Amino acid sequence: GVTLSSGEEIETKVVVNCAGMWARQFGAKCGVNVPNQAAEHYYLITDVMDEVDPSWPVIEDSSRCVYIRPEGGGLMLGLFEWTGAPWNVNKIPDEFSFGEIEPDWDRMG
Repeated sequence: GVTLSSGEEIETKVVVNCAGMWARQFGAKCGVNVPNQAAEHYYLITDVMDEVDPSWPVIEDSSRCVYIRPEGGGLMLGLFEWTGAPWNVNKIPDEFSFGEIEPDWDRMG
């Protein structure tokens, strides 16, 4: 089960950890080992484009390590690698916000 910060307990057989890159740290608080590691990932976001429909699906070309999807009224173009560079191996800062990693243009190229 789960104990909320209010002290209320919720009984359940399954708990789904949706903490993303913080999943390992979140699991550790509960004594659960979550074997994941954050990796650097680059993306570009366009300005708002009236033509973009937010219901469009994600389009991915895994052979070229790229995807595109609607984001914030524009488009997001994501670039990834077969083997990503590990980021903050010991602990992801609780206050981390996406977009704060300095670009590594040599790796992106």
